[in-house]
Amino acid sequence: MTSSPTRSLLVALLALPVIVLAVVSVLLGVPWWIVAPLAVVVVVAATIVVVRSAPGIVLARLGVKPADVDGAHVRLAHIVDGLCLANGIRPPALAIVDDDSLNGLVVGRSADDATIVVTTGLLEGLGRTELEGVIAHLLARLKAPGLADETLAAVVIGMWMAPIPVLQRRALARMVADHPAVLADREAVSMTRYPPGLVSAFATIQDADQSLRSAGRSTRHLWIDDPARTTNDAIDIPLSERIDVLQEL
Repeated sequence: MTSSPTRSLLVALLALPVIVLAVVSVLLGVPWWIVAPLAVVVVVAATIVVVRSAPGIVLARLGVKPADVDGAHVRLAHIVDGLCLANGIRPPALAIVDDDSLNGLVVGRSADDATIVVTTGLLEGLGRTELEGVIAHLLARLKAPGLADETLAAVVIGMWMAPIPVLQRRALARMVADHPAVLADREAVSMTRYPPGLVSAFATIQDADQSLRSAGRSTRHLWIDDPARTTNDAIDIPLSERIDVLQEL
């Protein structure tokens, strides 16, 4: 993965407990020449493990199951395959969250190692052109350079700041890309060449109950629509404003 300010900050958060422990050890009399290299090894090993396992950790928290691409979820598979073929994208893995809310997200370390997750409510609540617009949005998020950082942020922020919701929200807001959802909306429209499909999907999602049971606060920035849906506590621009932007295209 390429380095970035966000990645550096996330690694620093991972290293913080080790640094504190190292300083305490030195103060207690352990030789610094033993503590320092050991701390470096631990930080590097922990960073590698967390970075590589971040997508799996997020998926496990959400309680996803693989999509049945030859059965119940064949429509989803066909839409994904068609959009990927038309836009030169490697088809991602597909997973399902059994929940009535209308939502979805994408996690991964890169576009070639990503998983699109959608709720059963999204599959049941949207028509084909609406679902195509939403999947195009998720594929646009998959292609964005911030995918790995946003996935890693969900794990690191969830690990260290879960007891303090205000700090968690502020940290996520500073770490994620500037309005990634809005940028993905524009890219999605260029993929489908049919803005009304995504506009209609967002309107349907906006009217639905988004209280997704398995969505923790640390994954809010990954979803199409923030499951918390609190205007004064938003990570990204509300759906209503995104609809207005799309209607001008």
